[in-house]
This record gives sequence, C-alpha cells and structure tokens, in this order.
Amino acid sequence: MGKGQMKTAARKTGASKKDNEKYINVFGKYNVSRKFVFAGIILFLVLMVWVAHTPSLSSGALTLDDDEYLINNPLVQNPGMDSAMRFITEVLSPSTVRGYYQPLAMISLMMDYGMGGRAEDLTVFHVTNLLLHTLNTIFIFIFLYFLFRKVWAGLLSAVVFGVHPMFVESISWISERKTLLSTFFVLLALVFYVLYVGGNKKRYYVLTLLAYIFSLLSKPTSTTLPVLLLILDFWPLGRLSLKSVVEKIPLFIICGISAGITYYSQGSTFGVNVPDQTSLLYIPLILCHNIVFYLKNFLWPLQLSSHYSFSEPINLQNSVYLIGVLGTVSLITALLISLRYTKAFFSGWLFFFAAIFPTMGIIGFSNAIAADKYAYFPVLGFILIIGFSIGSLWEKGQKVKAIPLGRLTGIILVSIVSLASIIGTRGYHGNWKDTETLFAHMLESTPNSSTLNYNLGLSLSKQGKIDPAILRYREAIRLKPDYAEAYSNLGGLLFQKDLTEEAVKMLKKAIELRKDYTEAYGNLGLVYDKMGKQDRAAEYYKKAIELEPGNDKGYFNYALMLLRQKNYNEAIKELNKALECSPDNSEIYYRIGYAFSSQNKFNEAVGYLKKAIEIQPDHIYARKSLARIYGQNGNMDAVINECYEILRINPEDEETKEILNQLTKQP
Repeated sequence: MGKGQMKTAARKTGASKKDNEKYINVFGKYNVSRKFVFAGIILFLVLMVWVAHTPSLSSGALTLDDDEYLINNPLVQNPGMDSAMRFITEVLSPSTVRGYYQPLAMISLMMDYGMGGRAEDLTVFHVTNLLLHTLNTIFIFIFLYFLFRKVWAGLLSAVVFGVHPMFVESISWISERKTLLSTFFVLLALVFYVLYVGGNKKRYYVLTLLAYIFSLLSKPTSTTLPVLLLILDFWPLGRLSLKSVVEKIPLFIICGISAGITYYSQGSTFGVNVPDQTSLLYIPLILCHNIVFYLKNFLWPLQLSSHYSFSEPINLQNSVYLIGVLGTVSLITALLISLRYTKAFFSGWLFFFAAIFPTMGIIGFSNAIAADKYAYFPVLGFILIIGFSIGSLWEKGQKVKAIPLGRLTGIILVSIVSLASIIGTRGYHGNWKDTETLFAHMLESTPNSSTLNYNLGLSLSKQGKIDPAILRYREAIRLKPDYAEAYSNLGGLLFQKDLTEEAVKMLKKAIELRKDYTEAYGNLGLVYDKMGKQDRAAEYYKKAIELEPGNDKGYFNYALMLLRQKNYNEAIKELNKALECSPDNSEIYYRIGYAFSSQNKFNEAVGYLKKAIEIQPDHIYARKSLARIYGQNGNMDAVINECYEILRINPEDEETKEILNQLTKQP
C-alpha cells in the first residue's frame, strides 16, 4: 500500500459507505456476510488465546508484591463499598499498597475476592485475568481493522499478540491485574479515537477521554497516550497538524495531573530511584539496553523470566550495554532509511518507545532493569508493523488460483509463529504452578539476584520451611548488605528458633538501614517481649504505632503484651484502636471479649465474643470463652449448644467432650 493509499484508507475509518456494506471481501473473490466474518474471528481469537493460556487457570504461584495486593491487604479481603471508597479516596498516600494510585485495579481484585478468590485457590483471579487478555486481543483486532481495513491483517496480528509467551507473567501474576485492566481501557481509548477521526463525532472524543482516565486509574503507565495518538496522526492516519496537536490539550492536561499524582504517591509510600548523577552514560546505556532487550524478547521469546536484574557495572566495558548501544544505533539507522519507502516501521517503533518510556528505568520504580509486563501494551507498536506488513503482502502477492501468494505467505508465516508461540506459552506457564517453582526458574537466569533470594525466603517461611528460608535471607543479605527487609525477616525467623540475641542484632540492623521501618520495630518489640524486657518491648511497639497509626498489627501486639501483664483496661484501649483500623477482624473482637471476661464484665464480653463468632463462625476460642460465661451464669442450654459447635469444629476436643457428657449425663 502506497502513502496516498494509506491516507485514504485511514480516513475511511468510521462511517464510509463501503464500511456499511452488508458483505465483506475476505477470501479473494468470495464475499461473506460481515456479521458472520466478525463472529467467526472473535470465536477464533478466543479459541487461540485459551488454547495458549488455559494452563494459567491452575497456576498457584504468588510472587513479589502479591503480599500487598492480596495476601495481606485488608481492603481486598473485606469487599464492600467502604473498601472501594478507601481505594478511591486514598489518592496521594495509598495505605494498603505502597506505590502509585490504582483504585480500579484494587477494586477489581476485591471483587474477585468477593467471588471466592483466595491465596490458597487463585482460580477466580486467573479467570478474570484471562478474560481481560482475551478482550484485549479482540480489541487489538478491532483497532487494526479500523486502521487498515484488512480483515486478515488485523486477525493474524491479533493472534500474534494473543498467544505470545512474553505475556504469560501479566496473565499469571495476580498483582498484574493492573496491567491487563489498564490496557483494556487504553485499547478502548484507541478504538474510540479512530472512530472520532473517521466520523468527526465529538462523542467519540469524549469517550476517548473517559477511557484514558479509567486506564490511568488502573495503572498510570498509559500516561503517554496523547503522544501515541500524535504518532498515529503521523502514520497511518496521515492527519498530523497544528489542529491535531491542539485537540490533544485535554489529554495532555490529564496526563500531567496523573504524572504528578503518580510521582508523589510513589515517592511518599515506596520511594523513587533517581538516576546516578555520577555517570552521564547511565540513562543512555539503560535506554539502549532496554530497546534491544525488549525487541529480542518479542522476536525470540526464549529464556523469559519475571525478574531481570541490573548487570553491573553499568558502563561500555560491560558487553551487555555495549551490545545494547550497537544494536540501538543499527536499529535507528535502519528505521531512518526505511522512511524513504514507508513511515510504518519508524512509526511503529516510535509508538513502542513512547508507550514503554515511563518504565524504561530512567526514574526507577523497581530494582529490575526491565520486565516483560512493562511491554504488554507497548508491543502494540510492533503489532502495528506486523499488521502493515501482512496488509502489504496481502495486496502485492502474485495469484495462485484464487488466493494471492502474498496472502498465503502471510498465513503460513503467522501460523508457524503462532504454533511455536502456543507451545512456548504453555511451557512457560508450567513455571507458575507454584511459588517455589517460579522462583527456582527465575534464579536459574539470575542466581545473583538479592530480590529473588529474598522472595524465595519469604515463600519458604510461609510454608514453615524455616531453615531453608533463613539460608535464602542470608544469601540476599550477602548479595545486598543494605537489604533492610531481609534483615527484618531473618530476625523474625531467628526469633522463632529462639536465637533471640542474633534476632535482636538483625532487627536493629534493619532499623539502622530504614529508620521508618514499622515492621522491624514491631518485630523487635515481640523479641524483647519474649525476653521479658517489657519496658523495651513497649518502646518499640509504640514506635511502630507512631510510624504507622493505620496499621492494626502495632496496636494488637502491644495489647497482647498488656493482656499478659493483666493490664486489661489499657489493653482494651489499644484493641479498640486496632478495631478502628480493621473493623472486621474477629481476633480483635475475641481479645476484647477475653479482656472484659477476665474482669468479670460478662455482659460486655458476650457482645464482643458473639461478634467474633459472627465474623468467623469457626473461632473455637471465642466459643469456649462464651461457653464459660454461659456456665458461670447458669445458662446450661447455651453451654451445650456451644459445646456442639466446638466439637463440630474440632471433633477431637476431649475437654469439650467431657463437659458435654457431664451436662447431658451421658456415660
């Protein structure tokens, strides 16, 4: 397709007479009903995506920030309007997930939790992720069809996206819901924009703005959309002008607001890594490395991982960065030469670069140099090139019978690539079957990653594998001597093994490295509490509360120490503060009930114990406390009922069996 033809085709997006015809030419000389064609294409895309990614439904791996997004997130685990409003209103300082503002992604996870999704069974989360990826694949087809008006070009290009192994982590990684959801809305924005260009109807422009806002509320990495639209105006829409720039002003305003919120919230809750000012080459070397790295992973998706560490040192003596520079220079040269023949290759690459730029590592939001998840939406730039190339083959091939040779060539090439991708994708999903398998796979490619060793230690400790977890934390500290989280967690495990002196040493080191490390202060309080140094314990408990007053754990641990000291009134005060932070926590209600009953304030105790049981019907200790109170008040029928409930929960409870036998006078 020539330049003039491309402009003409692009401008036909929307309500041209041809587009409204009942039939569409798709198989050479054969005309097929438009509805039949598009229904068949959607079904085919769904089939291809699910064949490739169905193994994700049985994935059990939890990784990196899944703790914050799911396992330890009180708002996700308490679905309702209150939680949703907290996600929406906590703009500059999200309280449950450190980092940027992403309320729609969090509400989406909360809804899945409400439908039965749990850390022990991730099926519901994976089904939603796979549905979103399927919809994204369908929208890519629609977008490409609106741009190029070639069914096969759109279909084959969408298949490449739908089955590509590079996107396994975005589908299997629970906390990557944000990437899938953000891409869904930004693709919707692109479709609305092309419709706006084709029909010049303002409602489509308004819908573009709304979809863009929803995308940013899911994940702010779609910030550069206004620039992407200008690139599309340059090619293939062929309408770049001062007017097209001016019409993007509302989008740029939204972009600026989102960027400011993102930078502030990320910096205030997690931190932002500023580039090393001592090296003028840092930024260009990282950019060149990543440009070549992502292109390589897209074209040759072998040895993929969910963590790519920085290769040190970051200079031209390191072959990794030298290859990146040489590759980038060669690529840019080739793209500039291609402008003599078509704008497609340059524009497609520029689209990719602009889309991925916020995550290219210039301002760091993670300790990885790159990540496949960052490329999930930006690879649409490469898909545009593929769509253009297939469209060109479609037109220029020589005829063999009724099917042009170019069409046959395109179908064969994409079929081979898709089959290989499906095999690779299904195989890669196998690494996500459980957390240990996933981290073992990642450590194969980056054995010297402190982050991976730390997270594997985290996984092992949750499974009760204390000694292997300690080894991983020690290795993480060896690789990164200033790893505060590793010191803190290692201290916690050493405490469990009664190695209290070394535990204190590790926790103090964590606090030395991070003065505001709430969890380390809390853990140190626990250690001193166990050592019988309650004054020191109280000091650290109070510091943890001061640093994070919205965290129920600080109040709760301090209250437990006060309960052991029989300081019931102060314990109740702290527990009530914990209750304000976590109003649906059955354990807090139980402890308040216990404190009241210990003071013989039975009427107050009963209310809290019943509330604990209402929230958690299998709370055996709350039921035992309630049974004792009923017994002291002479309500034996209520005691019997509670005994039956306790035995339902634990049929082997001998003490309860004996009480029940005595009350029912059974031998």
